[in-house]
Amino acid sequence: MKYFLSIVFIILFASGCGQKIVVVDDGQEIQVQERYEGNVGDYCESNDECRTPFDYLIRSNCPFVSACIENTCKVVCPLFYHDLNPEISQSHITMCKEDDDCDCSERGELSLGCKCLDDKCVSVEGE
Repeated sequence: MKYFLSIVFIILFASGCGQKIVVVDDGQEIQVQERYEGNVGDYCESNDECRTPFDYLIRSNCPFVSACIENTCKVVCPLFYHDLNPEISQSHITMCKEDDDCDCSERGELSLGCKCLDDKCVSVEGE
């Protein structure tokens, strides 16, 4: 007696960013993929209106988010510093009061500029 197994996996990467559906039927895998482009460069009035493009979400070099900066949606990378105590393996978000408090040199050519956003340093990396 043959058993047929159909399995559907739905992976949601982040709210509103798209989805990937993989269907396995009788041993054959079918992939349906949606790529989410985000809305970088669009006019905005708050961070809630900005969506991070899929291409940034899948990168492993930063926990990218989108933010409304000067009424334009941009992709930013939060800046971290590592605890000075060698016994502690922990990173902390770099806090700030103004843009001059932030140093994006560690991001190199990826950074289009440094901003103090909601009292946290971020590197602007997509405009």
